[in-house]
Amino acid sequence: MNSSHEIEFVLKDFSQRPQQQISHIGGRLPSGTQWKISTKEAMEAIRSDTARYFVRIDGGLRNYLVLNRHPLYGTFLTIAEDTREPTTLLGMPEVLEAPTKDEMAAYIEARNAG
Repeated sequence: MNSSHEIEFVLKDFSQRPQQQISHIGGRLPSGTQWKISTKEAMEAIRSDTARYFVRIDGGLRNYLVLNRHPLYGTFLTIAEDTREPTTLLGMPEVLEAPTKDEMAAYIEARNAG
């Protein structure tokens, strides 16, 4: 089942090129608890169509993340409008405390069961 998650923050590694600077994405569960996953996990979920991730811009419109490929630096997460670099994601705030991948999986499993 394809689940949809709003991204409210990112974690960045400024030692990397812009296409690879986003190391994690995250947001808030309906309970208010923060969640985060690595960009590698997010890319795997997008490829397998098990999850979708979006940011809200331009008055709250959902802009879904897509996988883009740079010829030298490989595949990276971005929104469709940001083709060369993930400018929108790089402009998002950084928040550090969030549930682990296992806590997020347990939440999704419980939500899908109910």
